Amino acid sequence: MDGLEATSLIRKTTLNQGTPVIAVTAHAFKEEKQRLLNSGMDDYLPKPLELGALINLIKRWCSVPEHNVTMLPDLDWQLALTRANQNEDVATEMLQEFVKALPEAIAAIARAAKLEDWSGMEKAVHRLHGASCYTGVPKLQRLCAEVEGDLKSGHIKEARRGVDELQQATQAVLTQQASMAGA
Repeated sequence: MDGLEATSLIRKTTLNQGTPVIAVTAHAFKEEKQRLLNSGMDDYLPKPLELGALINLIKRWCSVPEHNVTMLPDLDWQLALTRANQNEDVATEMLQEFVKALPEAIAAIARAAKLEDWSGMEKAVHRLHGASCYTGVPKLQRLCAEVEGDLKSGHIKEARRGVDELQQATQAVLTQQASMAGA
């Protein structure tokens, strides 16, 4: 199976419709790039790979822009739609599944922090961070990235403070999603 066929299959499933698909190929012609983008791929990276270009591409497709965390919205429906390839049903389903798992995810982080299990906390934050990338919760996503970074760099004091912020952001997402669901 080549990349075009794989992209076609990925785009047929509702679960992966918002997943970025990036072409990595040695063919650097403008026509080839357009053909790949027309096939459903989201971006293009020519070979040979340059580390800087790869990092920029990953940041462009997987990161929330750098902002002051307090300025980011708790729940951004337009971002959720973008991540779900403008499919409202997929965005709704992904958000509902995320919200359903959110209380246990934040409880696992809080338990690990209380037990001073920094490795366990890092794993729990990492899982929540990964899940938050697909659901339109930029504030929670950014906080997870910060706490995970603090844990990886050994800044335990900052990571502990981050638990309270994660809990507040989680509650805000739950509250906002409940009000959306009731509307």
